[in-house]
Amino acid sequence: QYDSKLGSLKKAPTLPPTEQAFLEQLHKQQGAVLHPDYKSSFRSFEDALQRLLPYHVYQGMLPSPQDYRK
Repeated sequence: QYDSKLGSLKKAPTLPPTEQAFLEQLHKQQGAVLHPDYKSSFRSFEDALQRLLPYHVYQGMLPSPQDYRK
């Protein structure tokens, strides 16, 4: 964005560190779901948990209008 009063570019707004970290983690998990590593075996329980958990985060149904009224 250009600020005509100052004759320079405006600095893009930045998010608080916690929101930025949340969005980065969300983007990372979304990428893992869209492009899964299905060729390599699970190396450990923790590896299985990290690779499968994003699928459960996105599982579910959207709230109904009745849910919003509650």
